[in-house]
Amino acid sequence: MGVCIMLIVLLTIYHIHTNLDLANVHTVVITPENTGGSDVFIKLLLKRYPNTLEIRSLLRGFRLRLGSKSKFASPKDVFELLKSTNIKKVFINHMAFMNYGFIEEFFRNIPQHLVDNIYSITHDYFWTYTLIHPNFGEEINAPISKFDKFIPQIHFISQCDSTARNVFVKSEPRSLTIIPPPDHHLSEYSLKCDDELHFGAIGNFGQNKGSDSLITLSKHLQKHEEHEDIKLSIIGRCSGIKGSPFASIEEFNAILSRHRPNVLLFPSNCPETYSYTLTLAMLSKVLIVLKTCPYEYAMSERLRGYANYIFDDFTDLDRLITRCMTAKSQYIHTVTPEINVDEAWNKIFLS
Repeated sequence: MGVCIMLIVLLTIYHIHTNLDLANVHTVVITPENTGGSDVFIKLLLKRYPNTLEIRSLLRGFRLRLGSKSKFASPKDVFELLKSTNIKKVFINHMAFMNYGFIEEFFRNIPQHLVDNIYSITHDYFWTYTLIHPNFGEEINAPISKFDKFIPQIHFISQCDSTARNVFVKSEPRSLTIIPPPDHHLSEYSLKCDDELHFGAIGNFGQNKGSDSLITLSKHLQKHEEHEDIKLSIIGRCSGIKGSPFASIEEFNAILSRHRPNVLLFPSNCPETYSYTLTLAMLSKVLIVLKTCPYEYAMSERLRGYANYIFDDFTDLDRLITRCMTAKSQYIHTVTPEINVDEAWNKIFLS
């Protein structure tokens, strides 16, 4: 009985959301069902451009969403939709977890009116390499992605110049334009930091983002009595260290106000393509420590205009502590909820 009721409810919900008015839709976004910065990015853009149709790749089939309404569709349905000359542009958000057969078929039979109107963005290296986040230097010998052959048919957007220069231009995209992604851009309240050295790290840390360095530092602080007053706070998640995850800027500000670190660590082992967490760190206006890298990439490029940062290799922890003792910040700022969307996005989603 309960199963029957559930099926009725689900069918009712499905039918309520099957009528999508696509008359004013000229741009579609194809995106996988995943999380992280790429999903945050596309949700912000869709909020700014509500007449954009989202085509989200699921385990089986697709979900079409326009505003608050949605419906499920087969690959055949999606191909038929894209053949409509009403659709002027296609924006592919990410390749991870995307149905390769669908993407290959799409590029093999691109409707003529879309040939010069396909766009994507350099969230990471999955278009070019099989490694989404290769460690520094690994991209030199990393296997080429099966998606790389499609790059010459795409207009790419890069968030930073170094990413475009170092990686994507090698695959000869149709064009490559630098446009900042939607992001926070204003600092808010100023708060007094801890008097003692207090390290902070923002984000969700796996091996490629430097979790090993943070775990090693945590153990180092616990092992040495002379460091008993030094704190390490994870504003996010890191396996092996208790963290404080956040799902909104309001939650982030609350955690930041509670901990008030005077140094923010970025021990990433890979050449990031942008880093939304770096934005939050820069708006906090505290000392940033970025892991020493063999060449310039997005994070080091972005820090050029920031007054308070240093590089460190995170191997000599006592040296790191000494450096941060003398350079740590006295005040930290929260971040306004306001999002800035560069006007250049209008050319893709409105024109």
